[in-house]
Amino acid sequence: MTRATGRAIGLEYEIGFPASLETTAKQLSAATGISVQASGYTHRGIGHWKIVTDRSVNVEGKHGAELVSPKLEGFDVLREVQKMLDAIGRLPGHPKVNATAGHHVHFDGSKNMTLDDVKKIAASFFVHEEAFDVLLPPSRQGDKNQYVRSHRVHMGCDDATAIQRIRSARDFDALNETFCPDCEGRVPVTRYYKLNLTNLSTAYVERGREAIKTIEFRQHSATWEASKSIAWIRLLECFVEKTRRQSYVTPLPAYYTPAQTLKHLFQSIDLPQELIQFWWYRAVELDEERTRRGETPRVMRINTAERGLPPG
Repeated sequence: MTRATGRAIGLEYEIGFPASLETTAKQLSAATGISVQASGYTHRGIGHWKIVTDRSVNVEGKHGAELVSPKLEGFDVLREVQKMLDAIGRLPGHPKVNATAGHHVHFDGSKNMTLDDVKKIAASFFVHEEAFDVLLPPSRQGDKNQYVRSHRVHMGCDDATAIQRIRSARDFDALNETFCPDCEGRVPVTRYYKLNLTNLSTAYVERGREAIKTIEFRQHSATWEASKSIAWIRLLECFVEKTRRQSYVTPLPAYYTPAQTLKHLFQSIDLPQELIQFWWYRAVELDEERTRRGETPRVMRINTAERGLPPG
């Protein structure tokens, strides 16, 4: 579980906990030997894990909350993450998640992350958005969820136009207005997108949020399963670090299926084979599980004819 880079990350897990925030914090602290504290809703960064209230998490019979990590730096921090998530799974009364909850991953944007780097990441995410959709349940695909809006839908253009518009952004504020446009009639930009760049926006900080410079991936469904969370973090880490060092992405052929777009993503970031296998079989399982249940197929899926061996 050693990371490929030591870039600082921050993690958020929205979960329905079986006990109060205060009790859960004590239970997790005792189980892990890691300080966990309960607090009210806040975006302030602190030096320990915290459980905060979150009214958007509505899990029947549970205490909806968000477990937030401190700033995690170094190559071995995923061991701490696994210890914490394993402890959640052993909580008495059993935690629960549903479509109202999510799992968010922040990457430090204050060091070794230029405006051009972030524009490359944004452009590549736009081009590969359907590939990321393929890896996740229907509630996190397309533009179905008000808290994980689609860049492709709200930018409303093709790959070539989106890349050109993103490249033309003169600063982080302009990039946000292009990549995370207002779709709620409240503010010039909104953070409720699959890839949230508003923490880099001066206008956003001026509205009272603490100046924590991060890029945030908000798309993953809620989980406390360490294998899923850590594989997601490692995938995103490869995406961020490889993409920012490469040339700008180029448009993909319009005839590409979601599976072809996913293969292109894997290849473009030189994803380790173990992660390719994990995510390919995860996507296939999401589709086969719906088939077994007689449910409507996912919009973004790997078609039956394409479900052979993973690329590699």
